[in-house]
Amino acid sequence: MKKSEVALLLTMTKSFDDRVSVDEARVEAWHAALHFSMDFDTAKQLVIDHYAERTNALMPAHLNEAWRTVRRRQIEQEQAKQRALESVGAPPSEEFLRLMRTQMNTLFTDTPIPEDILQELQANPCPTCHAPSEQPCNETDKPHPARWDVAREKVKNP
Repeated sequence: MKKSEVALLLTMTKSFDDRVSVDEARVEAWHAALHFSMDFDTAKQLVIDHYAERTNALMPAHLNEAWRTVRRRQIEQEQAKQRALESVGAPPSEEFLRLMRTQMNTLFTDTPIPEDILQELQANPCPTCHAPSEQPCNETDKPHPARWDVAREKVKNP
């Protein structure tokens, strides 16, 4: 999300909660704290959802937690759809492949993943959750550390 969108998000949040201030320092802090892959439209809906159910002040951690839940549900839904397609012999859907690639790229930093490691992540099953190769890890929005270790080791020692 861009800083300008974070400023709009904070302005929207302030309309729900006068305890929230909107200034350059707060925009910078929220921009640094929000998960880098969170999109503005989803964040707006998460703010609405928060204040529809709670009276406590909204913090970036609340949005990050809700964002991970949204991503996990999307992945679970796509995995269920993919299992149904596989049961009749259909190839993976484009949405499933997109979500899997997004999951493989989801880190809590902006560091790009080298293509060779990304390929190894996709080519190997996860030793933690036993997700098969070419499938995202179960119950998480990013690959498990053990899967990263396997991928890095295979790149180092092919």
